[in-house]
Amino acid sequence: MATALNNLSVVTQNRGDYDAAEAFILEALSIYRELFGNDHTQVRTSLNNLAALYYRRGDFAAAESIFRESAALNRRIEGDDSTNLSRSLHNLAMTMQARGNYAGAEPAYREALLIRRRVHGEEHASVATSLYGLAMLQQRRGDYVTAGALHQETLAMRRKLLGDGHPRVSTSLHSIAAIKMLQGDYAGAEPLLREALAISRKVYGEEHIQVSTDISSLARVLRSQGDYEAAEPLYREALAISKAVLGKEHSRVAAPTHGLAVLLRLKGEHAESEALFVAALELRRELLGESHPLVSATLISLAGLHMSQGDYASAEPLLTEAAESYEAARLSAGSGLATTTFAKSPYPELAATRLELGMEDEAWPACELSLGRALADMLWVSGERRLADHEVVREHSIRLALSDAEKLLAGLEREAEVDPSAAVSDRMAELRLEITALEADWSALQTELASEYPVASGQVKSLEEVQASLGDGEAIVGWLDVGVTGGEHLAWGYVVRRDGPVAWAKLPVDGSDADGDPYDARDALSAALSDVATPGLALRRDARRMWAQRVEPLLPFLDGVEYVTAVTSGAMSGLPLEVFANPDGETLGERFIVAYAPSASIYALLAERDEPAGARTLLVGDPPYNDDQLAQMEDESLTGELYAAIDTAPVDGWVLRSALGANREALSSLPRLPGSRAEIEGISSATPSPTVLLGPSASEEEFLALSESGELREFSTLHIATHAIMDSEHPDNSALVMSQTGLPDALEAATTGGRIYDGLISAKEIAREWDLDADLVTLSACETGLGRKVSGEGHIGFAHALFQAGARSLLVSLWKVEDRATALFMRRFYEDLFGRYDGERAGRVAESMSKAEALREAKFWLRDYVDDSGRTPYEHPYYWSAFVLIGDRS
Repeated sequence: MATALNNLSVVTQNRGDYDAAEAFILEALSIYRELFGNDHTQVRTSLNNLAALYYRRGDFAAAESIFRESAALNRRIEGDDSTNLSRSLHNLAMTMQARGNYAGAEPAYREALLIRRRVHGEEHASVATSLYGLAMLQQRRGDYVTAGALHQETLAMRRKLLGDGHPRVSTSLHSIAAIKMLQGDYAGAEPLLREALAISRKVYGEEHIQVSTDISSLARVLRSQGDYEAAEPLYREALAISKAVLGKEHSRVAAPTHGLAVLLRLKGEHAESEALFVAALELRRELLGESHPLVSATLISLAGLHMSQGDYASAEPLLTEAAESYEAARLSAGSGLATTTFAKSPYPELAATRLELGMEDEAWPACELSLGRALADMLWVSGERRLADHEVVREHSIRLALSDAEKLLAGLEREAEVDPSAAVSDRMAELRLEITALEADWSALQTELASEYPVASGQVKSLEEVQASLGDGEAIVGWLDVGVTGGEHLAWGYVVRRDGPVAWAKLPVDGSDADGDPYDARDALSAALSDVATPGLALRRDARRMWAQRVEPLLPFLDGVEYVTAVTSGAMSGLPLEVFANPDGETLGERFIVAYAPSASIYALLAERDEPAGARTLLVGDPPYNDDQLAQMEDESLTGELYAAIDTAPVDGWVLRSALGANREALSSLPRLPGSRAEIEGISSATPSPTVLLGPSASEEEFLALSESGELREFSTLHIATHAIMDSEHPDNSALVMSQTGLPDALEAATTGGRIYDGLISAKEIAREWDLDADLVTLSACETGLGRKVSGEGHIGFAHALFQAGARSLLVSLWKVEDRATALFMRRFYEDLFGRYDGERAGRVAESMSKAEALREAKFWLRDYVDDSGRTPYEHPYYWSAFVLIGDRS
């Protein structure tokens, strides 16, 4: 009888009759319990099926509770390697993800994957299911690169195991298309969606929720490509199917409702658009809860509709409500970048709306809450969270074990290119399993610590706290840019002084070009600065346009200001403000001493860090990348006379665009940077207590030894001159390239369990392994101030990692830098910073300067530098404006 009832539940559920299905399965569950007791397999299976029913019906709270019960029973009865446990954990993770609890979902997903890999090996349909779940989680968090790679792996496995026409292949195709849409590649998404839709229709027929989902996504592609007429009937078809299959009261009905509302807003059909937005909002509120990211997103969309009509009074309360929902959702998003990329922030629109309504005092906190949130949380955790000793040990041991395992796997993957033996393959499989287990442990630990030591998410420094970090002659300046769909582009600038309210000025928008692009001058100047061939006339034109747009309206609020800290995490990210010039040719860098910060709150947080206890300087440069370069170094004189030996032709620093391209052959072909040796030797004569690592000593092994011994904390200044790998998609993989000679055999290290040295120090390793007490870290390499550009965070890469590791300020570059010019510039900077000495260090010839003052003086010294032939070879801003100071300026 119970079996028959279970079967009836499946049939009625597939027909969409969830009430009948629930009654059948509850009766079956009651019979099983009476016959077998609570611990029987049939009872646990029925519990899982009941929870799955609630999940499909959209009752995620009920589903989560039962999946937890099912997982606990399976773990107690069958142990930690049970396939039934893995199923319950996966379903539990999927349910928490649906509720927006991304932090809670991750450890459950990872444990399910670990069990399935242990039991079934690398290639199995259940392993593919776990990989798919993790991919969707990363997709929801905004990590599209990781999600895309996992979706591709899942698709390949499903095609191989299930065949091209399987519905799960269709699901994977749809998900890969969704990633492409999120990255703006609509042309690439369209054929994948059409293939997925064809499979879904063949398998399910015309009336099925997956068919509706595929049609809705195809409509979005067409909408995004401007084909509104083709998109609208598809949206309406998807909405009709969803309602027919699921009923009107289901969370999945909200998606095509919202999509159609966006389309109608773009078409100017505001009345129906508003009604649909309201309907989607009501569904999501009721079924997902106020703290779900989709509730905040729908509120932002509805507010955007009002903003596009100039109705800011109606938009402001909606955006205020969206901010409350967003902050609640942030607590469940996870940690790190996930707390920023999981959903669109409502704060830029909220700040702009309040400014339009004259609410200037309320606008600045909203603007500040849109900037640098992930880094602020990380700094709060590193500075304020006080873990128990056993928690510190556990966290540190997992960090190091993960680093070692990842290094081993990366080294073996390179070895496998030349040695595809079974031994290498088997060891790689072992390491992947080990990494899966460590990631599960790490995820579980972070969830546990987040619960025990909650981060003050949503908090930023108050205006009074920020002002307390400023002197009388100091100011923080920033900008707010917001585009309104179907409306104008809003741009504002603000100034924070030690006393008084925040001063705001509405900025002119560049509309001189045919397309009225508000970023034209910014983009043009950015491109011109990084290209030494750009004519001076074009540079001066764009520099003056940026002054007129971004600086001149703020000048009335900058009387008496000498030091400016620029918050450039938004539209101004990656641009050196010092080159902006007024009509008389005076640059902003000549009028003010300039530094940068991701937000005013982060500026204040970094200013609160204690002065370093040590006073030593670590100088690292000129690592050899092959044996020929090493032999060349052994023949050279190691004196400051190397300046004269540098070829007068410029040697540009070379950047690998992706860590994935950093194979052994590519690394060994890197050109040597001879100027970096002269740079280090020149700096060493101007810095106190220098420790110099040159040539083969500029190695990953040396850094690891310094880190493990704790000696790294004794350096107040670190200067690293080498090549850099910048990975703009996965910023954690950005790396500094150390010596590539004399590296231990990777295969031997892997088989003996030792650490593999690849001569790379990644941003991830810096954040995990370095413990700094440094006043200044200089990365004298190409584009070290860049990375992955994240809205509101600026560029994520080395800066985030080094601030987490304990640095107070950073000197980094915004584009490829030239070897000799950089050597000259850096020597001058440190002479200014510590006080210049004569050639024999007999005495000081100039007083020391602050970091910001030293940087300005060195920039203009290099700009005006005259060589032996009477030329000024470095007059172009390409040479002198690439380096910027982020953080504490003193």
